[in-house]
Amino acid sequence: MHRILADGRQNELVVQSFRLLAEESDAPEGGMTVWISLRRYPALLLLYGIGMAAIAHGNYGLLRSILGLKILKKDHAGDKRVSVLLHDQAVMGYDHQPILLGRKEHTPLSNYLFDQLKETMRSYLPREDEYERTFLWFEYLRGLASLDAQLSADKAQKYADDPNSDPFLYWIPVSRLGWKKMDIEPIIEEEIPKAMEANFFGGDTEKGHKKLSSLIELSNRVITLFRRESRIWF
Repeated sequence: MHRILADGRQNELVVQSFRLLAEESDAPEGGMTVWISLRRYPALLLLYGIGMAAIAHGNYGLLRSILGLKILKKDHAGDKRVSVLLHDQAVMGYDHQPILLGRKEHTPLSNYLFDQLKETMRSYLPREDEYERTFLWFEYLRGLASLDAQLSADKAQKYADDPNSDPFLYWIPVSRLGWKKMDIEPIIEEEIPKAMEANFFGGDTEKGHKKLSSLIELSNRVITLFRRESRIWF
């Protein structure tokens, strides 16, 4: 994958290959909803692998292309961006995760992916702390990208300015960071400039940074709510 992440032409090959898998995974079939949703698992696993490798190599252009990719849903409900469509609870409902994975944890599927990818990513992220940092940052950035895709700058600002706004208006999946005692702020300060340079959130402009600030506020608000409802106290 190191060579694939090297330039724009190779990035496009990765994006198009991912699109084929993601659209095939989202094709509807008859049967129980829980099993139909599991068809998305290979695409989710690949998304995490590509995303973390891209971050490890500073290739935020590829990551933005993947997260911003519109997947044609076979039920003709319209296009949806990967950042919105593909997450742990879209693959396996929150209530089903502990049962199907046999893990009594706050975020079972996220934790399962964390364990499954560790050896695969070792050549990119050999240190345990580096791997966990990248994993958590990818999930956090994916959440921000999901909010960015769903909310205009004005709407994001409106919700961020209102502490009583309904969190279901800007809900995003909360993954490992919901229960991990890790300060995300230093990671944001270090990594966000690279993301903004790759035109995340409208790019490295005053407008882009203003929207990003609103999205961070909303994301952190959802994480805080998750911790409160899960009775997680640090």
